[in-house]
Amino acid sequence: MNLRTGNYREGRPRAVKPRALLLSLDYAPQTGGQPRLITAIVEATADMVDWKVITAAPGAPDERVVRAGGMRSMVTQTLRARRWLDAADDRLVVSAHAYLGPLAHVVGLLSKAPVSTLCYGRELVPANLAHRLALSTLRLDHKVVTISRHSQDVVRGLGVKPQHSAWVGCELKPRFTRPGDPSPRTQAGLHAVAVTRLCEGYKNLEVTLRAVALLVADGTVEHYTIVGDGPRRASLQRRIDRLGLGEHVTLAGRLDDRQLGDLLQTAHVGLFPSRVSRAEGGFEGFGIVVQEFAAAGLPVIVGDVGGAGDAARTEWAKLVQPDDLAAWVDALDELARDEPLRMSMAQAAHRFGQTLDTATTARSFLDALRGVPAPTPISRRNLLGVN
Repeated sequence: MNLRTGNYREGRPRAVKPRALLLSLDYAPQTGGQPRLITAIVEATADMVDWKVITAAPGAPDERVVRAGGMRSMVTQTLRARRWLDAADDRLVVSAHAYLGPLAHVVGLLSKAPVSTLCYGRELVPANLAHRLALSTLRLDHKVVTISRHSQDVVRGLGVKPQHSAWVGCELKPRFTRPGDPSPRTQAGLHAVAVTRLCEGYKNLEVTLRAVALLVADGTVEHYTIVGDGPRRASLQRRIDRLGLGEHVTLAGRLDDRQLGDLLQTAHVGLFPSRVSRAEGGFEGFGIVVQEFAAAGLPVIVGDVGGAGDAARTEWAKLVQPDDLAAWVDALDELARDEPLRMSMAQAAHRFGQTLDTATTARSFLDALRGVPAPTPISRRNLLGVN
């Protein structure tokens, strides 16, 4: 698919494959959903597109990835990459962060190349005037590709026309695997687990702590492990202590893939309580952790707002209003009392996890960025027949 043919100096060899210049703040070896997705798109589609990545993320450079030391260096390296980009008739500039949109459009204008942007979630809630100005360039994009229906609605609210937006579920195969089918629990109470940054208030861990506090007395919940770190860790620990949960809740900090995989083998249910709150820093763009729980064979209780609903499936997820304490208590209590139900959901989750395919997801994102028509994304709402 030819995106753009521009003028180029006579006599220079032309690139055969399409070329894409990707500008990113995040990239491997960074961890987290965004760098994983961006890196997967580049690596899984290298047979289709010749990529050059300009990134501020630290790490070792290579022939494909240029590591810039800051914003000034990113600008310099991006402008230097113009000659490389101009050598292809079929070319594209991809901004992997909405705040890099102005720079992407400068090089797109100079190279006569279309610009597409990847959008996730909380960056769509501007914190200052500079952010607002950067987001305004989304209206100039060839395509704005989001990771959920909710994020797509947000970018349309920013003025992006429907024909210039698309969403693709951020369905990535976890880097850890479950060695076998889920097993019935052998202990009376549930071991619940959450995996999240301890940074923003919209992560809403407090509601799960309150639910656990109500359920440990009769043994419905035996333990709750929260994986992750950040500036809110100390305040969460104080909340745990005030609720008298010191023996029942563990703040485990950051875990590597092996440690996380081992932990999830001992858990019975995953919790994902995030809410939508601009005052607390935004919302979940998708919720990769929801599907990582599923791949580990865990039923998941999910706050049904933001992009998390697009990550969940009703066969293995219980969807509740994120701030409804009674709903969290009821969902945990039901899974504790009805082990056949919990096991049925766990098995459905494990089957779903086996279908996750990072390469297929990456190619779907590339098609969307280039504007290739694709089938309607399959989500929980599609399955229920809701448009």
